[in-house]
Amino acid sequence: MVEFKNVTDYTGFQYGSRPRVTFSSERVHVSFGPVSGYAMGDVSTRDRLNGSWQVPQNASGSDYSSVERLITSGNYLYMIYSQFVPPSYFDLAYKSRTLSGTWSAGSGTDIETNIIGTEYTFDICKTYDNELQLVYEHDDSQ
Repeated sequence: MVEFKNVTDYTGFQYGSRPRVTFSSERVHVSFGPVSGYAMGDVSTRDRLNGSWQVPQNASGSDYSSVERLITSGNYLYMIYSQFVPPSYFDLAYKSRTLSGTWSAGSGTDIETNIIGTEYTFDICKTYDNELQLVYEHDDSQ
């Protein structure tokens, strides 16, 4: 069965780009960022539970992101993202929530400072024993 869904069809969330999808035992988790290309802005997520799409949530809180990844591990959903730091560089940060929970409104936790904030700068995966592994490129020009 194939099903199409515009996850931004909710009041206040009509636009989005760069979707990311992951899943847990009972949910599908989708993130979407600002409208155009590599623009920086808020990141939102929306979950599908038991065949129904839930209300979208702002995931980035007070941070702006240019690139993000979603992944689940155990009972948690993680968002790893390039956090814009004015005037012109990025930190690698993360936020987490329980699979059925909500995102905190504040900033995420820094993982590394001064990374290159592009689509190919970092990625994340899980090992066979459900441990998260992160690889990223540091910006040595700063």
